[in-house]
Amino acid sequence: MAKTVTPDAISILLSNPSPDSSSDLPEIVVQVLDLKLTGNRYMFNANDGKLTVRGILPSNLSSEVISGNIQNKGLIRILDYALNDIPTKFEKYLIVTKCEVVAPALEMEIKSEVKSQEVDIIGVVQSVSPTMSIRRKSNNEMVPKRDMTVADETKRTVVVSLWNDLATNVGQELLDMVDQSPVVAIKSLKVGDFQGISLSALGKSTVLINPDIPEAKKLRAWFDSEGKETSMASIGSGLSPPTKTGAWSMYSDRVTLSHITSDPLMGEEKPVYFSIRGFISLIKPDQTMWYRACKTCNKKVTDGMGSGYILVARVSDESGEAWISVFNNEAESIIGCSADEVDKLKSQVEDNSYQMKLKEVTWVPYLFRVSVTQREYNNEKRQRITARAVAPVDFAAESKFLLEELTKKASQ
Repeated sequence: MAKTVTPDAISILLSNPSPDSSSDLPEIVVQVLDLKLTGNRYMFNANDGKLTVRGILPSNLSSEVISGNIQNKGLIRILDYALNDIPTKFEKYLIVTKCEVVAPALEMEIKSEVKSQEVDIIGVVQSVSPTMSIRRKSNNEMVPKRDMTVADETKRTVVVSLWNDLATNVGQELLDMVDQSPVVAIKSLKVGDFQGISLSALGKSTVLINPDIPEAKKLRAWFDSEGKETSMASIGSGLSPPTKTGAWSMYSDRVTLSHITSDPLMGEEKPVYFSIRGFISLIKPDQTMWYRACKTCNKKVTDGMGSGYILVARVSDESGEAWISVFNNEAESIIGCSADEVDKLKSQVEDNSYQMKLKEVTWVPYLFRVSVTQREYNNEKRQRITARAVAPVDFAAESKFLLEELTKKASQ
């Protein structure tokens, strides 16, 4: 028997919550993580390198743990099980009724190898930021960075970050000619998910300005004839309709706030993502709501211009309420103006425009795509909910979604 997890083991378990007999089961090997005694039974997380599900070892298997056969970070083959909904919990629990040990504790948690995705692009430069200094987390060193916004005939834009020599040399050349909307072809950009989708140059990246190739000529002809007058949207925008993969959909993984807040350990191992529908019930006017930021990518800088949002809002739904961190584009779509404009309103002490601006955005329904993580504060772990995307409620799409959910429940 191979001493490794079964690929997609958790997906196999979830797709067959009540197996008829153990003889029908394929080989399912998972890693045991966070093994803890709770009452008279042991709780753990079953891991396959991609997904985890909470698990229970009933009291009849406690002796296997006490004897050291089943160990934290060890591997077990699941021979019989059930997936049950636990009262007051909004998730499935894996109840392992029969298993056998495959391997004792491994040195580390098994994780799937995730290769960074790289792309080549060609587009028209829309804007270029001044050079800014970013402090590198790994060694606290300051490195030069420059962001530019690039568009193509899909009428979408994306932010491309240039670093080091590309930022100071090629970036300056592009800044000097940005009013001419040059075409750039860039090879080997790393794909990131900062504020949706972003691209970042690597050490091996190359940038060609107005290259003499057919693709560049075609793009130039499009831009000169219609593109320069066309309204563009960020490639990360338009997140309302569900997608085939469910990625960044406002309608996938829909839960209530109580589903998140009732589990204070949610997001402890890795961020989890949900969609919620709720109302902003309070934005405290005395909080620090902005920081110095790059106007192109909104990242914090030491010598940039402008401000970026960093606020906390109380969001409510039919199940309860939670405090959610909201940044930059998401906050601007809620407040209705930039952080610089809100800063100016706050400075007008002679009237209450600032308080009124915050008050007028409350009790408006929104769809939120949120991440849930754990952050340590004063040696205490706390749950942090962050808005990754915000959209007004499309009542036609929302009604369709709710009808589909009711149909699913009626057929169960």
